[in-house]
Amino acid sequence: MSKQLVSWEEIREEFEDKKTSLLLGKGFSCAVWNRFKDSSLYEVASLPNNGGTSLSEEDIQIFDKLDTKNFEKVLATLSTTKEVNEILGAQAHPEILQTINDRYQNIQGSLIQAVERVHIPWREIPLEVFTTIKKEILKYQNLFYTSYDLLIYWSLTSDGYFEGFRDYFSGNEFQEKSAIEDKRLRVFYIHGGLHLYSQGEKILKITNKGENILEQCKQLWSDPNFRPLFMAEGTWRDKLKFIRNSDYLFFAYNRLKQNTDKLVVLGNPLNLDKNMLDKNPDFNQHLLDAIVEPSPQRVAISITVDDGDVDQQMKYWEGVMKRDDIPFFDEKSHPLCSPDIRI
Repeated sequence: MSKQLVSWEEIREEFEDKKTSLLLGKGFSCAVWNRFKDSSLYEVASLPNNGGTSLSEEDIQIFDKLDTKNFEKVLATLSTTKEVNEILGAQAHPEILQTINDRYQNIQGSLIQAVERVHIPWREIPLEVFTTIKKEILKYQNLFYTSYDLLIYWSLTSDGYFEGFRDYFSGNEFQEKSAIEDKRLRVFYIHGGLHLYSQGEKILKITNKGENILEQCKQLWSDPNFRPLFMAEGTWRDKLKFIRNSDYLFFAYNRLKQNTDKLVVLGNPLNLDKNMLDKNPDFNQHLLDAIVEPSPQRVAISITVDDGDVDQQMKYWEGVMKRDDIPFFDEKSHPLCSPDIRI
């Protein structure tokens, strides 16, 4: 007899406590704002943008040559290329430096435009949605967030009170030892976030509240000395390289790998495709490894009923997690993925 899918209400008492970590993914983002389903920034940036900026044929050739869809990687490569050319005396050929600058600025502008086209505006989110999100996530000990959007950050800061959670930033700068290990929620942006950026070796956080964050993103990204710190596509291998090249992301990822307490997996954070369950390594194998290796004492996993065969999904998860004691619950029955927070 196949295992039955339960509602979150049936198991929440066991998992809603400070001995549980929450791995939260794109299903949550899409539950709030349906347009996040189309949030492949590379694909959006490649579309014609009336009056705005989109990737040119030359830009796309650069992405193809580097075999990536990761904006950070391309922008970093162009920045390094410019520095190397300057060292080698490219000033004698200003057209080379101009070409690099043109490509950098257009790719950067395309990224900003893509984010703006995809991301929900702050003013369109009712305060009660922020309140619901904050109330729910504060029930856990650790939050590992895999999306790049601002929903979690906005929710945690929406009421003006910065109590009840820690994100390992002191002021606006990442400092691994800046947070006291207590019962407050510990927040980890596994794949970065729109409010995070790098300046040289420093990892920094935008501290402006509300809609000002997106506006500040524009200002920061127009400066080649600052680069956004969030995952903008890529295979799991590319994502892992990206993580290892950032002190903050590597720290956050390792905290997930060290989690041996209870774990709730919600909102399809591994981005499993209903038609490709047997090819998961092409998606987020690094996340799968991080939650399997420490063998959490208990694991609850949400199932997206709209993704087809429920029995197949549950069987897949039991196989990759190497355990048969997993309670599976309907994703939409959890308050963080409920239709009640849809905007």
